[in-house]
This record gives sequence, structure tokens and C-alpha cells, in this order.
Amino acid sequence: MKRHFAFTESHLQNVRYKDLLSTTFTYTPEPGPIPGFLTRALDLSHVDALNREFVRWVEDEYNGREHATLAMRPIDRFGLDLSRIRFLPPNQTNDELFFVEQDRTVLADNTFSLKGMRYEAPRDLHSRKIQVRFDRGDFGRVIVYFKGERMGEARPVDFHANDRKPAANEPTP
Repeated sequence: MKRHFAFTESHLQNVRYKDLLSTTFTYTPEPGPIPGFLTRALDLSHVDALNREFVRWVEDEYNGREHATLAMRPIDRFGLDLSRIRFLPPNQTNDELFFVEQDRTVLADNTFSLKGMRYEAPRDLHSRKIQVRFDRGDFGRVIVYFKGERMGEARPVDFHANDRKPAANEPTP
């Protein structure tokens, strides 16, 4: 799976409302100045448009021009080290390496809150501090860790199912 940096809606708001031009993606190669990414006129109408411009800038300008520090193009420098690069074997948890991590405390009913939603912990972790990992752009998977060990995937609480007593023929836990 190819991973690229992508701007999110919050990045777009930062670009619109804050002065990030001098601190993010500024690059001036020798011999003449080439404006950094955020110093140019950008299409800020939608985050997808900003991402397309960013990819084009990285591929065509940033990686396509010689850098004074490297005395070569970054893409050529990367090519010199291809034999040293080790790729992760395909694995279901590879995406989790890029997830955001936050601490949460599990309540007595074995649930915790994340971004305004209530989740059930995958194991009995009530009254414990856990780490949850998730893709900030997609809350479809919330992974629970306790003391550095992966406990499993949390599920959103089903309030409808949880507001009923178990049926007479179902054993109570």
C-alpha cells in the first residue's frame, strides 16, 4: 500500500487562517529561488484540490530539481539507497502504524468516548487507562492498546441493543 502525505480539512483551515508560509514546505534551491509550496497561489476551494497541487509540486518541482545540500535531485538520492530499503511484509496492521494515538480512561461499563462517540473496549478494561489508535480521517477502525499490547478493535456502542434485557432463552453473562 502506497502512503502519501495528504492534507486534511483542518490543514486547509490552517492554510486559510494562519501564517504558515514561512514554516511549512519552504525550499529554496541553488542557484535561484523557487517558491515553497505554501508561498504560491493555491486553490483552497477544496482539500482534494490542495492535495492534487501538493502531489504535483512534490513530484515536479521539489523532487525534480537539484538540491544544493544533496548536490542532486532528491529522487535520485532515494534511488541510490533502494537496495537498503526494507519493506514491511503485507499485514493487516500495517495501516495502524500511521494512526493517531490518544489516551482514554475506560469507564465502569467498559466503554470510552472518542470524538463524541461511545465505544466498547474489546476486553474487560474497566477503570483502566488505555491508548486508542485511529485514522484521523476515518473512524471506521479504533484499535485499543493497554500497556503497549494490542487488545483488539473497539466497536461503537449499540445503544438500541444495550437498552433491553436479555431474552428469556439467552443466558446472562
